[in-house]
Amino acid sequence: MPRLIPSFRFVLALVATSVSSSFAFADESLQPVADFRHLAQPMLEQYCYDCHSGESADGGIALDEIQGADQFQKDRADWQKVLARVSNGSMPPEDYEAPTAEERTQLAEWINTRLNQLNCNTPQDPGWITLRRLNRDQYRNTIRDLLGVDFEPSKTFPPDVLAYGFDNNADVLTVNPVLLEKYLEAARDISRLAIPTPESVETGVERIPKDKWEGGQFDGEESRTLSTVGSVEFVYHFNQPGRYWLRAKVSASQAGDEPVKMSLMVDGQPVQTVEVYATQEESEQIAFAIDTEAGNLRLGVAFRNDFYDEATKGDRNLYVERFEVIGPLPVAFGELPSAYERWFAAEPSPTDWRDEHAWRTPVAQTLSDFMLAAFRRPAPADELNRLITLVDSRRQAGDSYQQAMQVALQVMLVSPRFLYIGNVDEAPRSDAQGEAGYEVDEYELAARLSYFLWSSTPDATLLRLASEGRLRAELPAEVARLLRDRRSEQFTTNFAGQWLGTRLLADLEPDESQFDGFDAELREAMTREANLVFADVVRQNLPLTTLIDANFTYLNQRLATHYGIAGIEGDQFRRVSLAELAPYPGVRGGVLTMAGVLASTSNPDRTSPVKRGKWVLSELLAEPPPAPPPGITSLEVVAERSKRPLSVREQMELHRAEPSCAVCHQKMDPLGLALENYDMVGRWRTEDNTGPINSAGELPSGDKIAGVADLRSLLAAQPDAFRRCLAEKLLTYGLGRGLEYYDECTLREICRRALDDGDKMQTLILAVIESPAFQQRRFVTAE
Repeated sequence: MPRLIPSFRFVLALVATSVSSSFAFADESLQPVADFRHLAQPMLEQYCYDCHSGESADGGIALDEIQGADQFQKDRADWQKVLARVSNGSMPPEDYEAPTAEERTQLAEWINTRLNQLNCNTPQDPGWITLRRLNRDQYRNTIRDLLGVDFEPSKTFPPDVLAYGFDNNADVLTVNPVLLEKYLEAARDISRLAIPTPESVETGVERIPKDKWEGGQFDGEESRTLSTVGSVEFVYHFNQPGRYWLRAKVSASQAGDEPVKMSLMVDGQPVQTVEVYATQEESEQIAFAIDTEAGNLRLGVAFRNDFYDEATKGDRNLYVERFEVIGPLPVAFGELPSAYERWFAAEPSPTDWRDEHAWRTPVAQTLSDFMLAAFRRPAPADELNRLITLVDSRRQAGDSYQQAMQVALQVMLVSPRFLYIGNVDEAPRSDAQGEAGYEVDEYELAARLSYFLWSSTPDATLLRLASEGRLRAELPAEVARLLRDRRSEQFTTNFAGQWLGTRLLADLEPDESQFDGFDAELREAMTREANLVFADVVRQNLPLTTLIDANFTYLNQRLATHYGIAGIEGDQFRRVSLAELAPYPGVRGGVLTMAGVLASTSNPDRTSPVKRGKWVLSELLAEPPPAPPPGITSLEVVAERSKRPLSVREQMELHRAEPSCAVCHQKMDPLGLALENYDMVGRWRTEDNTGPINSAGELPSGDKIAGVADLRSLLAAQPDAFRRCLAEKLLTYGLGRGLEYYDECTLREICRRALDDGDKMQTLILAVIESPAFQQRRFVTAE
């Protein structure tokens, strides 16, 4: 089939959202522009105001309200839509008075000139970015990379809201009371998995028989009572040197103005004193660390502050219910969690706990090191000191070092410095020189970079470069390193999965009566194909258009069988050349032909050319159609009215007969019908239940396409619109916000850099990262 090259009118329509048909990157702010009243306004009033004025304007575009010269750039998104429709002849619709060819050309040139009236040689506004909390994927990845704990927020946290096509948009990532409660519960559960405590150890424990105890008053079988100052002790033989714990189960009765105080006794000497609050009905376990050589050691606990009030009969007593020896470390814990060994293993010795200065130094270092990684920047001194005080208070209350660190970890995991990307302590800056923005510090740059490409926290290398002030200088090398790292799979899963729509497959439930072979294995294979092809384009730094017209894909046996491709065996995915394996020429290759994309843009029981056409416009051409007006008749209703079975094409033709539907469907339908040879789950077919499939269509420009091969050729032959679209998607995802009119120059520069380097994928990604919007923060206006 010959490649059909689009006419200039269709090309202009495709790249209208790129501002001009010829990519003007220079400063064009001084170009003369015809006065609006004398040129544009009369034509808009004559041909457009009937539908596009007032509060009920069609498509939300009220041309009578977006005419102001000072507001033109702020309304550029609407003007881009107007330019596209004027240029491709789709507006005004049929049956309405239409401008002459000369008038249409004049209006298009005027709009195009105004859109290009930008000064891109001055510092650009980086925009305002709301502090962005971690979404569920970022939270899970961060916890995994920091602590080695695979916590699944999707099972407990509320779903993240989508905005501008992605779930990492700062404006909708709010924190409500339900989520805050889930954060607290998650921090508790994660800390228990990351830091084992002697209080919770169940194996490797030796209980000391009570007939070995000395001291205290015998109280039946349950406990020994210390009603006066004294101790309960025993002699224990240690077979090998190391660190052990004495775990005592105790309770108390309180009286007077202070709680019961209990000391660990080692060879008759008090080593550590804690407070006991548990009643006899509850009791608690308190563990003391002991460093010892092999041999006998006398151990126990002592009651330190006896009290009795004759008037009230208040009696302060200590009750000892159980002694257990645990250890040595690490035998007592079994296989230590990686997080414990990495961050929390430097426990002060029992001797150090006697001296406030001796224990504070290692605890402060442990907390400081972890806070740097968790907060993605050095911790403020006051917050570090608060955590040290918290650890001290927990130790005085009887917690072991490990249990105290669990509590400290819980506090860090619910801190805004952990939950939000960016510098939560930075106050907005004002600038008296009129500059638009200032560079964020390198710690924030490291976080923006890692959450863009890894959906996770910066690693030690990024934080080191940030601390040395070298990250910006080494940014190209670091971007390349991050993209080579296995964690960049998250970029594919989260960016490409949302952009291409394959994450929707998780909730896809096709009609079982038509697609009984659709199962979890096939669902996973569809997703995997899209991810692997996108990752290959990134990893190999291939041209962007490879995503449109790739001559390869990734298949395993399950997906190959689904496609009708023979010769692929096993569950392992492999890169295959489609020229050799495809049963029909041009059937597979690129995102348009992937089953995952085709299935996610279908209905449960049939294909949807409307959804597929809308997807092409929105995700490949950056020209999303407006939402349908209320009261539109569905295709199902159209089909029910017919006296015979109708093909999808026939249903759509009847649907387009409604004037309010015609304009948008003139663009969407031919694009979607070009993919009609693929059924609801992406299998190739030549017939449906009504007969042979006709996938040909005519675009509003008059260009004809005869199926998917023509559509792929059309898009690949004119990459400007796709480059622009992909740049918009990457910048939106990277910034965590929607794009605004002031991002236009940034987008142009990103596209220019990609174009100059042969449209290579890594060049486009690096251009996004090196853009002012990614690297800077907006100044606030000085008052």
